[in-house]
Amino acid sequence: MPIIRNVGPPSIYLPSRRKTGAGEPDALMIQGFGTGGRAMEWIGKHLEQADIQTTVPSSGGLLGYLQTHRVAHAGARVARLLRSYPGDRRVWLIGHSIGGLISRYAVQAEDTADRVAGVITIGTPHRGTMIAAPAIAAGLWLASRAPFDVLPRSKIIAELNLRPWPEDVPLISIYSPTDLLCLHPAGKVPFEHQYENVQNLHFKGLGHTELLWNREVIDTIKAAILGRPDRRHRGESK
Repeated sequence: MPIIRNVGPPSIYLPSRRKTGAGEPDALMIQGFGTGGRAMEWIGKHLEQADIQTTVPSSGGLLGYLQTHRVAHAGARVARLLRSYPGDRRVWLIGHSIGGLISRYAVQAEDTADRVAGVITIGTPHRGTMIAAPAIAAGLWLASRAPFDVLPRSKIIAELNLRPWPEDVPLISIYSPTDLLCLHPAGKVPFEHQYENVQNLHFKGLGHTELLWNREVIDTIKAAILGRPDRRHRGESK
């Protein structure tokens, strides 16, 4: 069903069972707006089967675990966590939806490129998405102003897309043209052709949250972290 494929299943609104502070992970996973850390755990389970250790940082948002902070606030939290690891430790950031913008902010605005091995975004509105407008009109901004950050003309979107991307940090954007929340072509990083280490990877027929449990998507993430990038989905959708 389109609704489940884009806003479900209900379990993604539960808190994470992968707590921050348990050792030094290979990857930090950052959930999308309004969801709990449990949204990222299917990916985490499969990555750990490949000996890639993951954790979901506490968002500290609504109810103490829902991702409702604005991009700059959440990005600064991620940056502080990255700096808490040993100086020679470089960690992958995997962000879904607004979590991808939070990951980019931590790298581009908080100068943590030397702490990051790479960034993988999933269904992230790199160009902003008008789907945020109905949410704002419905009064969702009373609970969180984060939807303002993902509008196409938002200040944070413009700032991130104007800032340079570090040449030693891979950036992979995974998106689907059938994602009803990150409306195409919002999921494509607009500066892909300026950098050799920036990729837009297109997956057909997937919804916004369906991207989180699709095995082909997970295998692509795993391959990137293990240093075996899969380019089959690159540049297939304008």
